[in-house]
Amino acid sequence: MRSMAELWFARRPLLVRVMNITPILILAANLVSAPLAECPSGPEVEAELIRLGAGHAPAGMQPEITIVGDRMRVVLRGPDGPVGSREVEAPSACHGRAIVAAVLVATWMGVWPEGREPAPPPTRPAQPLLSASPPPAAASPRASTSSSELALSLQAAHDGHAGALGAGLLAGRVLAGPVRVFIGACVLTERQAKIGPGSVAYMRPHLETGAALRGAQAHWTEEFGLSARWGLQLVRGQHFAPDHSAAHFVPGLAAHLRVSLGASALAPFGFVSAGYWLTRETVMLDNDPAQTDLPRWDVTIGLGISWSAGA
Repeated sequence: MRSMAELWFARRPLLVRVMNITPILILAANLVSAPLAECPSGPEVEAELIRLGAGHAPAGMQPEITIVGDRMRVVLRGPDGPVGSREVEAPSACHGRAIVAAVLVATWMGVWPEGREPAPPPTRPAQPLLSASPPPAAASPRASTSSSELALSLQAAHDGHAGALGAGLLAGRVLAGPVRVFIGACVLTERQAKIGPGSVAYMRPHLETGAALRGAQAHWTEEFGLSARWGLQLVRGQHFAPDHSAAHFVPGLAAHLRVSLGASALAPFGFVSAGYWLTRETVMLDNDPAQTDLPRWDVTIGLGISWSAGA
């Protein structure tokens, strides 16, 4: 008949072998797994604990590993209750599960620092992730941010009979979205038209009010506008005895196309415009049947610089 000691050793051969090596092997030999957690085995976890150098574990600690689906739960129990518990994604390979379990147990024992916990080995080569960086955002055009504008320009005009030089001043403000309203003033030098034995000098300084539609690009802004003109017709005779002069208001219409460069507060621009005076202006002499009609069309080109508030 066997003694009690022989029966005890017959039931726990793994524990006897572990006690003859190190205390940490006691910990691995007492590994408890659920029926679905046969992988990893106790020896696999034991080998990983030895590799990590966890060789002086306190007696009485018992790790438990449970595998449910793709989740693995590792619990380290001590004499006074659980020392640590962690649920992680279960690696597909037994070796990977053994590594994760051994690292967690060694960490709770204070042998393996928390910051050194390695990730389980990949079961398949990682596929490179390809991603396309979004294009950089375009700089906001000045037309969409500036609320008001002041512009100064130098101009050259021709009405089919004579040319003239002048200057213009314009102030504009956003009305809604790309639509702007503006008011401007322009003065051109005198022009001359032949009549009878002499000539007539004329000029039309004017105010202009209207609206424009702007389209903003990355590096320039184009604008198309329509406006009404309110001009002062100044006429004076030359080489007559005596010379007479006259002045009266004339209405007109105009259209312009303008291109501004850059997106800063100060931006150069160029434009071309065409104007049409709605009233017919005829110059006649007192004692001579000669007469002449002043031109009603006017084409202007110009260059200038604008300052935009809020650009």
